[in-house]
Amino acid sequence: MVDALLVILLGSSPFIPFWQLFSADPATQMTVVDGDFTEEYFPVLLTATRALKAGQWPLWNPDSNGGQPLLADPQTALFYAPTWWALSGIHGPNGESVVALERLIPLHLGLAAGFTYLLGRVLLASRLAAAVAAIVFTFSGFLTSYPIEQLPILRVAAWFPLQLALFWMALERSLLPWAALAGVAMGIGVLAGHPQTSFLEGVGLVTVGAAWLAQGWSEGRRSAGWRRLAGALALSALVALGVAAIQLVPTYEFLRVSNRSEVNFAFLAGGFTLWELPLDIVAPRILGGSPPYVGIFPLVLAAVGLALRRSRVHGVALTLALAGLVLSTGAHTFVYPALYNLVPVFDVFRGQERSIMLFSMGMALLAGSGAATLAGRMDREDLRRLRPITGAVGLALLLGVGFGIGLYWRSQDVPGADGGARWAEVTRWVAFLWAMITGSLLLLLLRSHWGAVQHVLPVLICAFIAVDLLAVGWHAHLDQRRADDVYPPSLLIDRALSDLGTSRAYDDWVLKGNHGEAYGLPTVTRTFPLHLERFEQATAQLKMEKLFDLLNVRYLATWQPPSPTRRAIAEQPSKDGPRFLYSRTNPGPAWMVAESQFAPTPGAALGMVGRDDFDPRALAIIEGVDERGTAPAGPGRVISYERNWNQITAVAEAPGGGYLVISELPYPSWEATLDGARVSLVAADYLLQAVWVPPGTHQLMLNFSMASVQWGALLSGVTWLGLIGFGLGSRFLGWRRRAGRELQAAYANNVA
Repeated sequence: MVDALLVILLGSSPFIPFWQLFSADPATQMTVVDGDFTEEYFPVLLTATRALKAGQWPLWNPDSNGGQPLLADPQTALFYAPTWWALSGIHGPNGESVVALERLIPLHLGLAAGFTYLLGRVLLASRLAAAVAAIVFTFSGFLTSYPIEQLPILRVAAWFPLQLALFWMALERSLLPWAALAGVAMGIGVLAGHPQTSFLEGVGLVTVGAAWLAQGWSEGRRSAGWRRLAGALALSALVALGVAAIQLVPTYEFLRVSNRSEVNFAFLAGGFTLWELPLDIVAPRILGGSPPYVGIFPLVLAAVGLALRRSRVHGVALTLALAGLVLSTGAHTFVYPALYNLVPVFDVFRGQERSIMLFSMGMALLAGSGAATLAGRMDREDLRRLRPITGAVGLALLLGVGFGIGLYWRSQDVPGADGGARWAEVTRWVAFLWAMITGSLLLLLLRSHWGAVQHVLPVLICAFIAVDLLAVGWHAHLDQRRADDVYPPSLLIDRALSDLGTSRAYDDWVLKGNHGEAYGLPTVTRTFPLHLERFEQATAQLKMEKLFDLLNVRYLATWQPPSPTRRAIAEQPSKDGPRFLYSRTNPGPAWMVAESQFAPTPGAALGMVGRDDFDPRALAIIEGVDERGTAPAGPGRVISYERNWNQITAVAEAPGGGYLVISELPYPSWEATLDGARVSLVAADYLLQAVWVPPGTHQLMLNFSMASVQWGALLSGVTWLGLIGFGLGSRFLGWRRRAGRELQAAYANNVA
């Protein structure tokens, strides 16, 4: 009962520091700062909501980058249950909808807290140790920094402690159900939508397993340990892949043709520098980084736990922390380059500093152990071992004071208001560092010299750590404004939407909300980090006017002022200067082309499209060889064109035959029928699609039907059926064993 109450208390605690997200008072309301949250994740889910309200499954996103998969983007997380809680409150670019998505932030921080408490109870036994571990991990610099904006990272990271707890149970008890449950938790984490964080969680499980195995070797359990670890890893991975297959299969299909299909070492290998990392661990905000920060007193508690108590859990937690610390440096140490060349998947993800999650978890467990030790019974030997730690903290305070005085002296010579303000901020954070070290020293001295403090020490420890971490992470990624002000009305967007029809717009980085998508304005600005490789190459190599012709761009939103040859049709003032909307002539969403040329490769097609004399209305560049395209062609026209989320219908008249070109990016899941008969789609003009139309009037229908989703759903369904059957079978076998024992006991009693 006590554990349940603590889980509820810890799980609901994040709603307290984030209460201003839900404040009804405009004077106190806050929102997540502009960034990935407002310019990527909210617009994507709003787009999915629009598709669902139109009665369509959101497979294709016609509003972004000239069209790209929506459901296959893992960060959409449409197969993750909490996403639907957010979708239920998202209705448009308004404050109510923004808050509906923001409520997932404290929810997942609460999940992280509750799951970490359970992990602490499994590994550390003590309730205080589990509670401290939960506080440290939940409010660590890692979880309260960029994951607040980058919601998929937070969603996935929240499941890490539960995965560790279940995997540890599988190792310790050698029971298949625990490994299967660990796989389910891993699969749910994958569905939460950030593949790199899921991969790092897998790295964490392997690290814990390796540390557990090494300890088993020291105890003489060599062969049994190998078998148990291999079995637990294999079953967990198999179940995780099966549970998440419904997302993984379409995502894999997307990645094969995305801009992430080929990346180099320099793009992937970024990480913390060797001088930045230690400073951020002990003094965040001085250089600006807080992800490595786990608090000052938790560092002291970790030292207490390692110095005064030694156990298998300490070795596992320390190994996990060190692994995260080293991996987070990326190319700044030899470890990541070696893994990049030797271990699959390490050559896929960028931003190696995100590995600091493993460090945060390891340090949280060590801090929990140290808290239980400090607040528990301590003999003279324990107190003797505590003295060097107390002395080290006192020395750190002296060094911190000297460091702060030096910074203050240096700040007096900084010219300019901006420079002075920055140094003033640095000085404030140094003073905060003094306060945290002083508080840590006082708690150690009280425990060493006043035994009665032991009874209130658990409360003091938890409160002090919470104040430390929240002071660094709380509100760091929030902005003081009303939720209704996140997406303000836009004259440019209203004017463009008034008669946009089936056209698109180009935004020169002047519109809010992923540059128009939040308002339902289809744009061709390369905003999402994951998009089709063809779009990446075309935007990089083609002239803008040619790109606009291919992608049916009618409106341009830009900062450029009008000129005698160009008149703005709308203007909107802003604090950064006026913004303008211009109209241009576009070829339409589809057109008939009488003449065609063939390109042997996509690269050759792009080169031909890039020629100055290329006109998409007069010539179609077809990739490969299409014999039907060699027949004589004549002029034609598109009579009608209609599209919804996953379907395009066009009626074309082609007296002499020709190619019907559709201004939509090619993707393997598009299927075409002409007058009800299946026909082949070909890539046209590198960036578009086309179908050969014989002489006459014909109806073309394009359907975006992802077979990969169906295959993934089948695999996930089989996995869940297998898990249910395994669970029922285990219960039945357990019932039979219990019944057999009862019958044997009854028989023995009767014989007696």
